[in-house]
Amino acid sequence: RELQHVGLGDDHPSSAITLNSIGNVLKSQGKLDEAREHYEQALDIKVDTLGEYHPSTAISLCDKADLLKIQGNLKESLKIYEKAIAIDLTALGENHPHTVMTYENMAEVYDSLNLFDKAKDIYQKSLAIKVDVFGKDHVSTATSYSYVGDALRNQGNYEEARKMYDKTLKIQTSKLGENHPDVAITSNNIGLVLESQGSMAEAMTMYQRSLEIQRKAPDIGENHPETAITYNHIGDIYRNQDKPDLGEAMKTYRKAVEINRLVKKEDHPHTATTYSNIGLVLLHQQDKDKLEEALEMFEKALTIQQSSLGKDHADVGITLNHIGDVLKQRGNEGDLDKAMGMYQQSCDICLKEFGEDHPHTAICYGSIGDVLAAQGDYREAAKMHYKNLIVKSKKLGKDHPSTAVAHSKLGNALRNRGNLEDLEEATKH
Repeated sequence: RELQHVGLGDDHPSSAITLNSIGNVLKSQGKLDEAREHYEQALDIKVDTLGEYHPSTAISLCDKADLLKIQGNLKESLKIYEKAIAIDLTALGENHPHTVMTYENMAEVYDSLNLFDKAKDIYQKSLAIKVDVFGKDHVSTATSYSYVGDALRNQGNYEEARKMYDKTLKIQTSKLGENHPDVAITSNNIGLVLESQGSMAEAMTMYQRSLEIQRKAPDIGENHPETAITYNHIGDIYRNQDKPDLGEAMKTYRKAVEINRLVKKEDHPHTATTYSNIGLVLLHQQDKDKLEEALEMFEKALTIQQSSLGKDHADVGITLNHIGDVLKQRGNEGDLDKAMGMYQQSCDICLKEFGEDHPHTAICYGSIGDVLAAQGDYREAAKMHYKNLIVKSKKLGKDHPSTAVAHSKLGNALRNRGNLEDLEEATKH
């Protein structure tokens, strides 16, 4: 940097390239605020020397947007990607590799903002370009298969998502080897599909494979945000398996939180997810003394999510549902009404973000049904549990544990209502 300062001056485009490179190193080390300073300096130089609409300026815009995405500042990240894609399309054309990369980064932000249709459209456009340019078995094409899988999984289309991930994994293991970090990411994604389908043991195998790769990878290691995500997934299995191991779940979640603290990601949505998961462990212990601590965890998660994602984001809706669960279980005077308020807010958000036929929305139906049943309104409770059952049967399958719970709750509501004909019909479902 000093040599360039002497020979070329601080405002030469070569200085901007060096600043970008330093920013990349700092980002890989988790020093995100320092990386952002270098990216912004590089961007200022490029705008001054090359112009606002130069392809190299678009690269710096993408570097800054990517950093904001990592920090959880998704809406600002999206604005910058939109500037970059406008430059790429004009200067480079739609089929240029950098244009395709910018498309995919934009779509990833859309995905994180739960704008799944927009994300899927862009991912499919990117995939079509890559198949045309590189062929079906190229590593870059594999990445696009994975992105399409992400959009399908987030829409609750697990079977189709799994097909995309399997294509990705086949190419990656063949071209990159079984211990490449990209294989770890795809293993995590397959684990998420398996977990959603109730195949907990298979999901755990995929997560542990991912963790083993990440811990050995020179550029990742134990204390990296990607490793924290995998620990979080493993904690989910300990918590949700047939015989929950809440002690192991708590240890694993706390490890994820500690990693995020080390890399200065305490206010990131991923950290919020881990706080929420710790709250779920405390809630599932069914110990009234733990409920206030659980509530504190959910409220920490909610604060981060509302700040970084917005008040109408789906993750906010899910956390509101968890807070409702605490209030329902705590049972103080007025808590049941407060729980209903939380569940209704959650349902409104999930309906807007996911639609009527998504498993997350079904959870809201079931939660509202629980409160109605506790209030003695078995007729309305049965309606909500029926909606819950229909969605889960369709999206998760009739043999999924969550579908079985929905089935049981519908039966209880009908039994308490005294409607034996409907109960007999429900047991045939």
